[in-house]
Amino acid sequence: MRSVARWDEKKRAVKLERCQRIVKEAAEQSQRNVVPRVVYAPDLASALRQSAGYLIAPYEAQGQGLPPLKSALRQLNEKRDRLRAEGVRLVIGPEGGLDGAEVQEIQAHEGRLVTLGARILRTETAGVVTVAQLLYELESEG
Repeated sequence: MRSVARWDEKKRAVKLERCQRIVKEAAEQSQRNVVPRVVYAPDLASALRQSAGYLIAPYEAQGQGLPPLKSALRQLNEKRDRLRAEGVRLVIGPEGGLDGAEVQEIQAHEGRLVTLGARILRTETAGVVTVAQLLYELESEG
């Protein structure tokens, strides 16, 4: 079963403003120079169209020989300066996972499917784990 949030059009601006404020405050608290931008995308296709940068998507399918996130990030880390300039996009699927069409769409946008390990994580956890590993790899010296 999939669970995909739908934002009420009337409340969208208020929700986006709140999300951007949270991101700004978190960036200030962690002393980041760059504040990530929060944008609304009603579906995956529009999200992929309105952003640029390397695309990484944790995917829970087991037995497909996907590289671990850590390995993919280490390969990208060799291009650290370019990554910092262009950015990294993450696609975290909904509860119930990405469907086949979404996986194909991500791959069509040169997205890299990765695994977060043997455990299937909740959407909220997968996002935090992915961002934490991304920050560690790209901000470490070496």
